[in-house]
Amino acid sequence: MKLSSFKIGPHRNLNPATIEITNLLHHPIEYTNTLKADHTNRTPNRHDPASDILKRALCGIEILRRNAITALVARYGEATKDKIRDPWEPLKVLTSMLLPHLSFKGVFTEQPGNIQCLWSDHSRDGEPGIGAPVIDLNDLSSGEKSVIQLLYPFIEHKAKSLTREMESGSLPGEQEGDCVVIDEPELHLHPNLQRKVFDYLRYLAESENLQVIIATHSPTIVEHATGEELYLLKPRDMVEDDENQLVQVSPDDEKLQFLKDVFGTTYNLTALQPIVVVEGDENSRSAPDVELYQALYPKFNKVTLIAGGGKSECIRMVKNLNTYLDSSPFPLKAVALLDRDIKESDYEDEDILLLPVSMIENVFIDPDVLWGAIESDRSLTAFESSGDIVTALDELISLQEEHEVERRIKVHYQTEIFRPSSPLDEVQSQIDNFTSKLREKYTRAQFEEVKMDAIERVEKIKATSQEKVYYDGKKLLKEFFKKHLHSTTISTRVLLHGAAKQACQKKNQKEFFDSFFEKLGT
Repeated sequence: MKLSSFKIGPHRNLNPATIEITNLLHHPIEYTNTLKADHTNRTPNRHDPASDILKRALCGIEILRRNAITALVARYGEATKDKIRDPWEPLKVLTSMLLPHLSFKGVFTEQPGNIQCLWSDHSRDGEPGIGAPVIDLNDLSSGEKSVIQLLYPFIEHKAKSLTREMESGSLPGEQEGDCVVIDEPELHLHPNLQRKVFDYLRYLAESENLQVIIATHSPTIVEHATGEELYLLKPRDMVEDDENQLVQVSPDDEKLQFLKDVFGTTYNLTALQPIVVVEGDENSRSAPDVELYQALYPKFNKVTLIAGGGKSECIRMVKNLNTYLDSSPFPLKAVALLDRDIKESDYEDEDILLLPVSMIENVFIDPDVLWGAIESDRSLTAFESSGDIVTALDELISLQEEHEVERRIKVHYQTEIFRPSSPLDEVQSQIDNFTSKLREKYTRAQFEEVKMDAIERVEKIKATSQEKVYYDGKKLLKEFFKKHLHSTTISTRVLLHGAAKQACQKKNQKEFFDSFFEKLGT
């Protein structure tokens, strides 16, 4: 089988075109040849110099169609239905799948000085008894034109094949294999239309002897692809000399769905950047941890940063990711960077790393950091220097002792869940047994022992003046904002982002994150 290949190039920005039939006959045009032409004089702000190429190309197909019918009549004396091919069928199918409110009617030359390429617009009300109004190519929206323009090289290729069959009078034989290469089809297309284009190309690949290769940066297209369809082109410096740069992301849909569930999106994996899972929810109303890390240290913009939820969820996500990555063709590793909370020792697992502070917000519990963060609104506060912020923080910290003791007590008490079992007639005795075991497990004496341990730990923090490091940074910042900044124009989110940009200049923060990224290999 002979394989022909053609590239679908970038979108063109077309001006309305007026085509005269005399010009068309003397200057025929082929759209795919125009794509290969030298357009060095074009700039992003200029229209294509051959602004009428698409309309000319459509007219060219109509001339080929009429010539083919003339050839049939000359050969057989008539053009019978079984010998006529419709070269507009590919365009009609495209329109019905991607622009279902339109239907292609044809190219009309009744006005020799202004040939029209017409579509019926079923989204508009027509005159009674006449039907849907018709509109010329010039009057289609820019999005509608972009869709036709993007895929027209294939339409033209298929249409010319049909006219050759009709002109020769032969029946369709075995089709030559075609390979269509499309670079960034997402440009100028709404995400919903991107999915429709992908479905259309999938339909063509299944119904024709056709292979479609799409190069894309669109998360919408990546997420819409199946495991069988999705491949990644690895950078040259990430493969050996005899290794194929093209690798399949996942061999089947089940594993691909696993990636989406665990990884957040398949698109995250295709970035081929180190993976860092942090706590929090990206949809949080306050600034999520992902945003704070990116503002705090510039190298976080060079990794795939994922908000994994709570601490246990983040740990589970990292383990699941590394289980997949260990057997995948991707030279990647996932790590979790988590709040220390009240944990005093690090995890033994090298993939689970802890901040040197209780939580990310503690990095901002610094008078110089907060003084710099409120620079634009200082006049609206009672603060005249960073020394005033020292006093304000010390006052708030002195009120947090009871809360800090409670934090350390609560960690000793796990969540206990009661689930009734059969027979349900005995559920009351099951409840009594469950509560009895809880009382045995959590005695008053045991509680007092845990409480004394928590008090001692908090006293040790106070004795070493480490409250800003190990106290509840989230609560401290919330109280600081509520008492001192609530009446200003600065929001909590702006405060946190401003504080992050100030904190990144601190030596101790820079040293920690430098070490973290060195371990990560970036």
